[in-house]
Amino acid sequence: MVGNISDQLSQFNEESSVVFDSLVSQLTKDMENTNEDIDIALYDLKDFIIKNDAELDEGVTFDMIIEKRAEPYVEHRKLESKTLIMNAIAY
Repeated sequence: MVGNISDQLSQFNEESSVVFDSLVSQLTKDMENTNEDIDIALYDLKDFIIKNDAELDEGVTFDMIIEKRAEPYVEHRKLESKTLIMNAIAY
């Protein structure tokens, strides 16, 4: 009887590990896809600014605007996303 319960618990543990690993894999893949989408959106933003002939102050370039204003925000969001996923996995 105890051996039977132990076997059932062991099987449940193995099945849970498979499901957990699958979820972690999917979360990681989703994070990578989201980061790629963010990078594409950042490129699109730069392209939009250039194509619409935005007026720049002297000495300022489109790359400087993206680097100083957009990239820090993007990197912060990527890190925040990674932290949330890591916390979910740890939980």
